[in-house]
Amino acid sequence: MFPIIQVSIASILSAMVLDEGECSHVVAYAALGYLGGLLMMVPRRDALTSVDESLIRWGFVILFFISSIIATVIWPIRMHGM
Repeated sequence: MFPIIQVSIASILSAMVLDEGECSHVVAYAALGYLGGLLMMVPRRDALTSVDESLIRWGFVILFFISSIIATVIWPIRMHGM
């Protein structure tokens, strides 16, 4: 339940930021990456390790910071059109 609350709050807050959708893209990329990780854990859901459980709980936060760093690199490149 905790990760669902994290994603919901981050999505709502990012939608309220007036930055032409940049913050919303960061949250969307992190949420999609998080969902992909969860889908990879589904086949072995009966044998999750402690690392898997911590990634389920805090994986979205980790992916959010990674995607925000990547977005700060990508957006200037996108704006200037290499």
